[in-house]
Amino acid sequence: MKNFALISVYIIAVILISLIMYGCVGSSLDDEDNEIEPVNKFTVFTVDDNLADNRVTDIAVDYARRGVWFTTLNGISFYSNEDSTFTTFAAESNIPDLKVSAITIDFQGTVWAGTESGPASLSDSVWTPLSDMENLADRYITTIKGMNDGSLWFGTKRGVSRQSFQGWTSYTFLTGLIGDDVSSVTADAMGKIWIGTSSGISVYDGESWNHYTSVLPSLIVREVYKSNNGTMWCATSNGITAYDGASWVRYGTFDGLPSPGGNDFAEDRNNTLWIATDSGVAQFSNGKWIELDLPEEVADIAVYTLAADIVNGAVWMGTEFGLVRYSIESSQ
Repeated sequence: MKNFALISVYIIAVILISLIMYGCVGSSLDDEDNEIEPVNKFTVFTVDDNLADNRVTDIAVDYARRGVWFTTLNGISFYSNEDSTFTTFAAESNIPDLKVSAITIDFQGTVWAGTESGPASLSDSVWTPLSDMENLADRYITTIKGMNDGSLWFGTKRGVSRQSFQGWTSYTFLTGLIGDDVSSVTADAMGKIWIGTSSGISVYDGESWNHYTSVLPSLIVREVYKSNNGTMWCATSNGITAYDGASWVRYGTFDGLPSPGGNDFAEDRNNTLWIATDSGVAQFSNGKWIELDLPEEVADIAVYTLAADIVNGAVWMGTEFGLVRYSIESSQ
């Protein structure tokens, strides 16, 4: 009887152990089946997706039309956030030149594009070249910027031109600008106009000029950007600087920049500052730049332009090999 009791206990123990082991195995399998795949933060778009050209030069988010505009060296494309498709404007769209360098949306919601042969505005899906191009400092448009006062500024290879309710005014080296080759135009928190050139930065307060050269890592200024906190960021061919209204701070590769050559800035929906460089992109955090690993097909290449879509939670990047979209939502 004693042996029988021992055998019974042994059999029960074996059954219990088997059930426990089976349960563990089953739980493990269930976990594998229900494992959530990580969301890819990056999406790359090329001509295969109906992008006008892989060489993207500028980006503008259009909240009214619920999409994003892209200029390329072979036309203009619009990406619809509603149906995730591209619409491309090429030669038949009456663009002055297919080599398009700039795009912006003015205070009235009009889309403007700048080409090597002059600017054009969009109306009813047709591009209309500027009628009074003789008022421009030059037809080779490098940048376009709409200001809060309703004025529209056209940066060119031979100066900058301002269109306002009062008419046209052009500024060149002969009339106060530090250099004629303009790369960027923007306004600071006080409404002063900052103009980046290949000879430094000029700041215009409506009456007089102020110039910055020695505080810059390089005189070749590629972009001037006002961040949400009012800081003026300047990207040059050999590093970047930040001006808070009192002092200048320089940043280079030793501060985490992927490359000393900076090209553009943007701030995402979380107020994180981004920079596009000659070798990828980085985010600014605690005084340092943190480089992001881009997809293999666009890794370690120049990113020329950035734009943040605050509503849809994305940062768009333009390269010579296509577009890259980074999803802010998937990073949370």
